[in-house]
Amino acid sequence: MIGEAVGGYLANSIAVMSDAAHLLSDLTSFIVSLVAILIGMQPASKKMSFGYHRA
Repeated sequence: MIGEAVGGYLANSIAVMSDAAHLLSDLTSFIVSLVAILIGMQPASKKMSFGYHRA
């Protein structure tokens, strides 16, 4: 992804740079999904009696 962005910049290609930006947005959404899964796996507590997967 970084190589693609650098290559697009050096080649002055807007299409390649926009594809690199699109890959960055995909990576960001993947990381957000992983964090949500990790939060949902936390056990129940007194405050969240059904656990975090229903929050």
